Amino acid sequence: MAFLIWTALLKVSDLTRYFFHVERQKSEPDNSGFEYANHAEAKKAAVRYAGELLQYNPDLFQKTGSLKLKLTDSNDHQVLEIKISAIH
Repeated sequence: MAFLIWTALLKVSDLTRYFFHVERQKSEPDNSGFEYANHAEAKKAAVRYAGELLQYNPDLFQKTGSLKLKLTDSNDHQVLEIKISAIH
């Protein structure tokens, strides 16, 4: 039993917190973040999140004409930046 608890705690502590900062007309920093096992998993989540922002908020994108999502790790190092712009 103790081994299972220690293993579960080890897995939780191996996770890194990532932050999804969004910029439209203004910066919308993510102060909470989410935990992922590695950069690759966090990058996949960022791409999905950018798609969801466009899917569920198309009017916001059309008003500003641009969207930027910046993924950072718990040390505030940039892991990924997604930029989407409309050309009129």
